[in-house]
Amino acid sequence: MLDDKRIDNIVDGLKQISEMNDPIGVELSKWTQPNGLNISKISVPLGVIGIIYESRPNVTIDAGALCIKSGNTCILRGGSDSFHTSTLLTKFLQQGLKIAGLPETCVQIIDTTDRKMVTEILKASKYIDIIVPRGGKSLVAKIQKEAKVPVFAHLEGICHVYVDNEINLDKSIKIIINSKMRRTGICGAAETLLIDKKLQKEKKLQYYLGYASVEEIDTINILEATKLSMKRVIEKFHLKNPHFIIDGNFSLNYQNEKSIIGGDKKSLSIASASIIAKVHRDRLMSILDSKFTFYDWKKNAGYGTKKHIDAIHEHGVTQFHRKSFEPIKSLLKK
Repeated sequence: MLDDKRIDNIVDGLKQISEMNDPIGVELSKWTQPNGLNISKISVPLGVIGIIYESRPNVTIDAGALCIKSGNTCILRGGSDSFHTSTLLTKFLQQGLKIAGLPETCVQIIDTTDRKMVTEILKASKYIDIIVPRGGKSLVAKIQKEAKVPVFAHLEGICHVYVDNEINLDKSIKIIINSKMRRTGICGAAETLLIDKKLQKEKKLQYYLGYASVEEIDTINILEATKLSMKRVIEKFHLKNPHFIIDGNFSLNYQNEKSIIGGDKKSLSIASASIIAKVHRDRLMSILDSKFTFYDWKKNAGYGTKKHIDAIHEHGVTQFHRKSFEPIKSLLKK
């Protein structure tokens, strides 16, 4: 819903874009050939950008503003559910262009919800320089398959953030947190954090992972196993008088600790840790999936989807299934 808060966020986003440095005419690199020829790589506009997106009206403003800022023109095609809102927002952008003395046609929107127009856009190589799809996997796959125009595509998502060894650590932490926490529910939120191992070796940035076995979880329950894993991580740091932040409403009985309910939305440290933990867990599930292909663990990450439950009924449980959890607990009693 496009309420007052969302509108304020859109306005703030516009202001941030307007305050960005001009990206056009920037010397990105330069070098000299053996024959003495000097070569420079300079940033230039792409031209006409076709942007096809689903029903998020804020994308209308973001896409239009970014294209204007980068010296491009754009043709927008939003989802049918927000067609009227996106059309109105485009008119606002055009009014702003007129006031600024720029051609109103720098930003245009397809004035119909007819899906046939998407096909026409994808074939318009004479008029459009590049297509940028923004949406679900099926939309992006369709555009990649049918487009006669070059496409910038994301398809699977899985947004990566890479932290190099030669970095400003304070600045990189802010970037990592922003990439995950600015809006956690959008497709552009960070899902994978890649860190140069040299950072850990040189102790610029340290993290450890704690585990509890399936047997431990079944014996002492999931909460106590979680506490045990946390304590195992703490022991690896060998810190004097450390301060601990816990994601949850329980205690580890340390002197300097603070529990935060919903901590990944409130604490920068917890948000960073949640990215590392999730990525590592998903990686483990992918490895197990290659050995136990029936359970579809690579996709469901161990959660009780229908395909996973059906596979348990047909093929039984493995040593990696928690026997104290339903429906496995009941199945083992039969």
